[in-house]
Amino acid sequence: MKRMLALLLAAAFGLAEAATLIDGRLVVDVRTPEEYAAGHVDGALSAPLDAVGDIVARAAPDRDTPVALYCRSGRRAEAAMQILQGRGYRQLENLGGLDAAERRYGPLVK
Repeated sequence: MKRMLALLLAAAFGLAEAATLIDGRLVVDVRTPEEYAAGHVDGALSAPLDAVGDIVARAAPDRDTPVALYCRSGRRAEAAMQILQGRGYRQLENLGGLDAAERRYGPLVK
């Protein structure tokens, strides 16, 4: 059911893979597509840093959507927070690195 909803959302937003809310948050992986493919939080949206603003805006047009970001170490997630703040997002959280995201949301998937 969850995957079907994700596919319907993908079609609606024109995204290759729709994001699902995890614990009420849009969880966003800002690493490269190659890093994401190697392992990511189940349900996380892949939004590389150079495109994060546009991808998140399509997936979550409501600027009050809680967004949690992670990368390898937390540096790109911090940069992504700055980009999204500039676009008016108000509920942002830097989860830090992949290890912290995995501890919070469970085992990684490929």
